[in-house]
Amino acid sequence: MADSPDLNRAPWRTHDWDKLPKPRLSISEVAELFSVEEYTLRYWEQETKLSPKRFPTSGARWYGKDDLLLIEKIYYLVERKGLTMKGVNRVLERPDLDAELEIRDRLLSLRGKLTDLRDKLDALMDK
Repeated sequence: MADSPDLNRAPWRTHDWDKLPKPRLSISEVAELFSVEEYTLRYWEQETKLSPKRFPTSGARWYGKDDLLLIEKIYYLVERKGLTMKGVNRVLERPDLDAELEIRDRLLSLRGKLTDLRDKLDALMDK
């Protein structure tokens, strides 16, 4: 399994769907984006309100924008905050979760800008 995703640079962070390969992603593509195993996504589907669309003939899962946003929340709560699935479900019901994630997004963006400024200053100092 690969390292944890850089949520600050992931294409869905800015909801820019032009950067995603297609509007609906397979379970393997989503697993790769989030650096998790496919069985993890299937487990999250069983334990939370995650419910990707399925093709009627094959039963294959296809994840859209809303699914990716929910997976991102679940990932954050499990991997970053260390919550159990019971805790994740409680937190997902909180009305302030989106506000908390919005603040986190803004802080990540600010951190990226500060890092860029520091790199530019270091380059100027080296000249």
